[in-house]
Amino acid sequence: MDTLIVSRDPIGVFHPPSPASTGGAEDVVFIYKAHIMAGQVRPNRAHAQDFAWLTKGEIKTRVDEDCWLGIKDMQSDF
Repeated sequence: MDTLIVSRDPIGVFHPPSPASTGGAEDVVFIYKAHIMAGQVRPNRAHAQDFAWLTKGEIKTRVDEDCWLGIKDMQSDF
C-alpha cells in the first residue's frame, strides 16, 4: 500500500495503562496522520489477525475507554 505520511512528527502519543508495575519498559503508541495513495492493506498474518477501516464513531465502539480517551481528540470529524 502506498501512503503519504503528512509529517515526520506524530500528531499524538498514547500511553496505554500498564499492568501492575513489572519494572519493564512502558508501552507507548505514536499516532501519525497519513493519506492512502493507492493499494490495499495486506496484514502479515503472523502479526495481525485482522484490520478494519473505521470512522471516528466506530473507533469508540471498538477500543477500551482508556484508549478512546487518549486518542479521541486526534481524530478528524471529516
